[in-house]
Amino acid sequence: MNLQEHLDESPRLKTWYEGMTAGMKSSAEEGFSHFVSGWPDEAHGFTHGEYLEHCDEVAHDLFMEKFLEMNMDIHHGDDMPSITVEFATFKQWKEGMREANPDRDDLGFYNYPCELCWSPLAGDRYAVTALPRDPAKTPNYETFRVCSDCHQFIANGQLPEE
Repeated sequence: MNLQEHLDESPRLKTWYEGMTAGMKSSAEEGFSHFVSGWPDEAHGFTHGEYLEHCDEVAHDLFMEKFLEMNMDIHHGDDMPSITVEFATFKQWKEGMREANPDRDDLGFYNYPCELCWSPLAGDRYAVTALPRDPAKTPNYETFRVCSDCHQFIANGQLPEE
């Protein structure tokens, strides 16, 4: 059975498909025509700024630990003790964040409509990204919280079950 036959056979499927394709078309008109499952690291907060904050917190915590170990009474004008800290590279930190959050693109239950097909039903939402036609020229992207039907279609091209 081809796509049109499936849509003609099921009013619910046809309504969903029309909503989803309208959402995709709207995004494509803004220049974001390639949809992929998941969000980029930046959308999850795995940014260089967050990495620097992490490094700052680690350094502060290690310094305070060393300071308390030494039980020092430091006064204004005294030299501070030195410590050596080795940090993971930004790339290593991002890989660690990904490994620590394997389900980061499973966004959980939402009471809001799907951001692609606009189905008003509450339910589990999944991360999807719309990329530009030429990411080398346009590094921007759009993120969506989508229902399982839209996610299934984007991830592997399967129509949802009745």
